[in-house]
Amino acid sequence: MNNSSLTDVDTLCLNIRDQESKRLISEAIAAYRGGALRSAIMSTWIALASGIVAKARELASQGEAAPIAFVQDLDSAIVNSDIGKMQRIESDLLNTANEQLQILAPHEFMALDRLKYDRNLCAHPAFVVEDELYQPSPESVRSHIVHTLQ
Repeated sequence: MNNSSLTDVDTLCLNIRDQESKRLISEAIAAYRGGALRSAIMSTWIALASGIVAKARELASQGEAAPIAFVQDLDSAIVNSDIGKMQRIESDLLNTANEQLQILAPHEFMALDRLKYDRNLCAHPAFVVEDELYQPSPESVRSHIVHTLQ
C-alpha cells in the first residue's frame, strides 16, 4: 500500500537556510492559511525569487562564473535603480536559474514555471475579462508553496 500523506509545509520550511527566504515563504503560508489565495501566490513567487537570488549569491561567493555574472548584473540594476532591467531579470529568473545557474531539475522548472504563470494572472487582473478573474484553488496554491519549498 502506498502512503499518500500530504507534505507538511511547516517541516519543509524548517529546512530553508536563507532567513529572508524563510520569512517570505512563511508570509505566503500565512496568506494561504488565511484564505488570501492570490496573495499567497504572489508571496510564494517573491519567496522563490528571493531564494534564487540568495542561492546565486552563495554560488558566486564560491567563485562560480555564471552566478558571479548574474549577481553583478543584478547588483548593477539595483545600484542604478534600473527598474526596466530589474523587471527583465525577474521575468527571466526561472530560465536563468535553469539554464545558467543550473540549480533546477527539469520537473522543478516546469512546476515553478506554472507558479510564475499563476503569479502573472494574480498580479495583472486587468488583463482578463472581469467574469474570468483568476480564482486559484486552495489545492493549487498549496502545491505552489510545496514546490517552492522543495
